Amino acid sequence: MLNNYYLYLLFVLSLAACQEGGPPEGPPIDAHQEDWAVFLREDTTGPSVITIDLGWRGVAPLQYHNKLMVVSVLAEGALPSGFPEEKEVVIANQLQDQLIRALEQPGQGIFVGSSTSFGLKALFFYLNDSRDS
Repeated sequence: MLNNYYLYLLFVLSLAACQEGGPPEGPPIDAHQEDWAVFLREDTTGPSVITIDLGWRGVAPLQYHNKLMVVSVLAEGALPSGFPEEKEVVIANQLQDQLIRALEQPGQGIFVGSSTSFGLKALFFYLNDSRDS
């Protein structure tokens, strides 16, 4: 399963590298003040942790960044609590950081939050649709 993480990363990085002259610049992203909140939730499938940047609530919805992308990172193993093992959390967090850098610097995407639950970490981005620019 660890190989899958690296395949996802390789795929994202290759997309960025294939752009002629580097990644295209997206339209400007409205300024906002980061305001991260963490919510803990328990349901029939187990516990989950949700993080969200509430700072976007004052400027959303964004005109050009209106396409939702969800990246799901599946874990191979889980602790009795239902959360991924520490080594997989580290890999998922590294993937998250690399996706954020790859998408936010050229203005193509905005990371707005994540959800971690039984064997899965989902990352939520709003992307620029170049057809709208």
